Amino acid sequence: MSDRLLVVLADSLADGGRKAAIAFGVALAALSNGTAVHVFLSLESARLGTPTGADGIQPRGFSEPLNEYIRHFAELGGKLEVCSSCFEEYCRSLPKDERGRPELRAGTTIRSLGIVAERAGTMPILTF
Repeated sequence: MSDRLLVVLADSLADGGRKAAIAFGVALAALSNGTAVHVFLSLESARLGTPTGADGIQPRGFSEPLNEYIRHFAELGGKLEVCSSCFEEYCRSLPKDERGRPELRAGTTIRSLGIVAERAGTMPILTF
């Protein structure tokens, strides 16, 4: 069993955040088992890497709002990463920081899509 996991979320959130909640649920379960977890946000899900991107999303059938799953993930040491080009495309209308760029959720990093290919040979990847 690997001690690292990459979860790639490429969902549009049109399902009310259910796939995103499942992705973060899997990530949380892996963290609780001692696995180092990276969640890579791409396409429309890049919005989740911002402080307001999950506001108002309460996935049907889940006990907590999506923001809480993301908060728990970060508190347990999960690494949240956002696709650089997806961030530029899908987050441009969100609140800006002092440099005029969309704000990032605390602890979130912007990475190129190449990091997924780079990690493919070293850790399991789950895609939602």
